Amino acid sequence: MKSDSRNIVDKKDFIIIAVILLLGLSFLLYKYTFANNSQSMVAVVSIDGEICEKYNLSKYMQDEEIEISLKEKYNVPVVLSLQKGTIRFKDVDCPDHICVNTGVLKSEMDIAVCMPNKTSITIYRQEEADKMQ
Repeated sequence: MKSDSRNIVDKKDFIIIAVILLLGLSFLLYKYTFANNSQSMVAVVSIDGEICEKYNLSKYMQDEEIEISLKEKYNVPVVLSLQKGTIRFKDVDCPDHICVNTGVLKSEMDIAVCMPNKTSITIYRQEEADKMQ
């Protein structure tokens, strides 16, 4: 008596899965190496939905950290940190510090939000940021 056994993944399935994985990895490699380096990235800082500041991240490529406080100008207790082409929330007075724990932003459409202070940072390409007021 011969039992009819079939492999769970046959050769065609394996090839399809491999091709899909390679395409996905190729897209990620392109996105994180070439796409963001071809244009300047701009961090757009909004408070309560209004754009208040724009920072061209290519101007902040040095190793030393630049801290920018929004307290004096906008009366928002937020300190931003710009360093090596990135931006992040460095210090806030909200209770949970989720925005600080978000980490650095550097790629297009990276977003961090401090809900209690109604402050957000979004990364755009230079040409998109220029269209915003």
